[in-house]
Amino acid sequence: MEQEGIVSVWTGVFESDKALWDYAGYMDGTDLITPFSRDFFGGSDCYPFDEDLWERSVHEFTEDPETLVRPYSEGTAIGPELKKLFPQGLQRGDSGL
Repeated sequence: MEQEGIVSVWTGVFESDKALWDYAGYMDGTDLITPFSRDFFGGSDCYPFDEDLWERSVHEFTEDPETLVRPYSEGTAIGPELKKLFPQGLQRGDSGL
C-alpha cells in the first residue's frame, strides 16, 4: 500500500472528536479492527498503513481545502495540490478528496 510520494486524504462527517476516535482511533494497543479499517480495507488488518504517520482531527467546515491540511505533516505541500483538485473550493457533501 505504501508508495513514495503518495498521500491519502480522507474526509468524513463526525459530530465530535470522540466520534472520530471511536471510528478511526487507536484501539488502545489491542488487535481490534477499527470500523475505519473494516469499511475501507476489508477489516483484515488493524492498520494496513503506517499508523505512526496517520494524523486526524475534527474541523469546522471550510470551503478552503488547504486550511484542512495545513496543520499536518507536509500540509503546506499538500494544500496547494488539493486546491488544484477543488478550484471552486469545497462544498458541503463533497467527498473523494
